[in-house]
Amino acid sequence: MFFSLSNDGTKWQHLEEGISKVPSTERGPVVQKIGIGDINTVSRYVRLEVPVSSWIFMDEIEVLGSEDLSGRKLRPSPKGPKDDTGYPKEGSKASGHMNNQVLLYTGEWQYQPADWISYTKEDLKSLVAYVDRNNEAKDFMFDGFLFLPYGPLPNGAHYAPNTALPTDMNDWEHHLDRLFREDRELGALNRAVTETKAELKERNYKAKVVVTIPYPRTDQGNFGDVDGDGINENLNVQEVGEEQVLANRKKVVKWYVDEVYKRWMQADYKELELASFYWYAEFVSRQTSVNEDLLIQWTSDYVHRQGAAFQWIPYYFARGWNDWKRNGFDTALMQPNYMFHNTAEDRLDTIARAAYDHGMGVEIEMNDAVLENSEARDKYYAYLNKGVEYGYMRSFKAFYQQVKTLKQAAESPVPAAREVYDKTYSYLKGTYRP
Repeated sequence: MFFSLSNDGTKWQHLEEGISKVPSTERGPVVQKIGIGDINTVSRYVRLEVPVSSWIFMDEIEVLGSEDLSGRKLRPSPKGPKDDTGYPKEGSKASGHMNNQVLLYTGEWQYQPADWISYTKEDLKSLVAYVDRNNEAKDFMFDGFLFLPYGPLPNGAHYAPNTALPTDMNDWEHHLDRLFREDRELGALNRAVTETKAELKERNYKAKVVVTIPYPRTDQGNFGDVDGDGINENLNVQEVGEEQVLANRKKVVKWYVDEVYKRWMQADYKELELASFYWYAEFVSRQTSVNEDLLIQWTSDYVHRQGAAFQWIPYYFARGWNDWKRNGFDTALMQPNYMFHNTAEDRLDTIARAAYDHGMGVEIEMNDAVLENSEARDKYYAYLNKGVEYGYMRSFKAFYQQVKTLKQAAESPVPAAREVYDKTYSYLKGTYRP
């Protein structure tokens, strides 16, 4: 909890933080008193800020003092460094020198077509290039490509932190096997860039790749032997305890990052640059480990030592969202989740303001409904309109799509669907107008 004092309600003196003494993994309900003392400062107002990451109920606030003015003079705190606020800059070192990033979920599923969540060169052309209705390249589209594993697996495991069975070493290796194929995913992206550059007669463009670090779950007791010592890494907190699990999770993350670099060097992509790593879990899972923040911070340090950036896209006010910088992420973008829920448009205003105040970006979201449904298109365009209004159009941007929404829009004979693709392009270039 954060405590501040003020005499006018505008300028505030920040005090020390009130720290919870209850482990984040302890099951509720839990009752505790959090406070600070020895303030002895003359003030008219007291402000209490409570970052909510779990259900919290407060039955009493006590402010103890005297009516005389015998305390110390209040000294308003500086507002802090300028880079604490504002949207992330396009092309900056923090963004991995990317301007516009598209999310690409890849994997296997039980539906048809079975290879839908996989990308060929043809699938990726309309993301690398802005194409006309004849599929001819006219300009570059995205310069950043974030590859993520599709959550549920055929074996019953799931990449999410708290759903179904935990993934293991075999699952992570299988994901990398698919990611580094010559005719799909990274290999296909390399070819798509090669052909687009030839078509546009442009030599300087390189696609920047972001590789996801899957989440090493703390209910996995038999992850696999990542260091060849004959011992399977046990990540289960209940079985080996917090400190050993932290050490084992670090070992797993290190093995995975090293494996990505090994395969990247072997692939020798001429048109791709490994720019950043992405943390898969969309919230800080403090309820499963008291060392969750320490693991993320260690991961940040490790990928930075390899020369890569580190990014995160938490969902709508997810647990730990405002601790992104403290945990070592170079950029973080908030998911408004407006596209997928029956909520008012002012949710976008809330996210735009909160993101700006905490130095974050805003994720743009769409699904296949925009291809056929005018209400869904209006919701998508609301993201873009707010981007113009608040200014996040000219920041580092990331776009969530339902696998191949933009490809379908580019190829659609329906004018309203094709317009989704065209307006997205103008937004990427900063020329979009509501």
